[in-house]
Amino acid sequence: MALWSHDKRVVYPIILIILGHWSLILQGVLVKAEWVPGAGCVVTSTNNTILAATFIYSMVFDLLILLMSMYKLVLGVKGGRSQLMTLLFKDGLVYFFIAFFSNFLAVVFILLNLNAIMSVIFNVPAAIFSTVRPLPTDKLLPAHASLPLDRRLPRSASTHQ
Repeated sequence: MALWSHDKRVVYPIILIILGHWSLILQGVLVKAEWVPGAGCVVTSTNNTILAATFIYSMVFDLLILLMSMYKLVLGVKGGRSQLMTLLFKDGLVYFFIAFFSNFLAVVFILLNLNAIMSVIFNVPAAIFSTVRPLPTDKLLPAHASLPLDRRLPRSASTHQ
């Protein structure tokens, strides 16, 4: 949202999309498990329709954010890109491909519906890769802000608006 200067025409639709995602996530119990003596906790059934819809929704949402970022960072910048903008774009691509592939793998196994366990086997890795960003930008930005002004990455003309 910062790329778009918190423009309400961008922020409000993103908020609605996030609320739609949460409405899918909070549908209720999507996986049922039972305790089996000698075997432990065993998945007995899953709601594959809602699970698949949730992962597909996540994939489409990630794609939308990537496209919006790509537009703003590549096409929507006048005066060139800074090194920071280039880094954010490259890291965004890495995050997108990791999250998209993990969600895609989860959807494939959900739709194959081999059995209750195989339907959910890739859900946890997909949730982890979609939630925890494997990016160095969280470490880079505070370090960048603490540098003296003459050592900071150059800003593009559009960041002064």
